Amino acid sequence: MSGLLIRLNRLTEAMTHYRTALEIEEKLSQAEPASDESRDAPPIATNIGIVFNKQGRFAEALALDRQKVEPRERSATGDPRDARSRSGVGVGLFLKRRQAHPGAAA
Repeated sequence: MSGLLIRLNRLTEAMTHYRTALEIEEKLSQAEPASDESRDAPPIATNIGIVFNKQGRFAEALALDRQKVEPRERSATGDPRDARSRSGVGVGLFLKRRQAHPGAAA
């Protein structure tokens, strides 16, 4: 639903849906925490960042990206044989690059 709202440029409505979904996801996470402490930022947070960018709220989008880098860095320092840890390295580097060059294409 929210993705469609973004495509229709109904960003305020999309943000309302994403924030509600994020609240639900946070409650579920608190009720049943992930077994590893380096849980990724939820995809919903990524989508909120997309809305911020489309709204021209670049400082908020950047702050959200910074929040996503930290768990990925923790994941990257885990077991190097673990695929999830290795994946965290690449995503963490991508997010750092994006922070350094916010206007650059992915």
